[in-house]
Amino acid sequence: MKSYMYTKLLRSEINPRYVQDADARYAAVNTALVETDRDTLIRMGLRRPRQKEKTLYEPFGVALEVEAIRVLNSLPTTISRSALIQHILR
Repeated sequence: MKSYMYTKLLRSEINPRYVQDADARYAAVNTALVETDRDTLIRMGLRRPRQKEKTLYEPFGVALEVEAIRVLNSLPTTISRSALIQHILR
């Protein structure tokens, strides 16, 4: 069963194939969440520094499998899910 998460991402920092292809986004994010060790995911999800100029983050939907949701829920609450997903989709 798939669930959806909507994260705010910078379009300019996403690999172009993931911008248009939701299935590719789904595969990349789920694979990375399930196969990457927890410490690496925590480092990837560190909050992004504030931008001097106002940047326009756009909402991107990402489908998640149950295993990927479990991994996200196991991470500390201080981790930014948007920053983590942004890092995976570069």
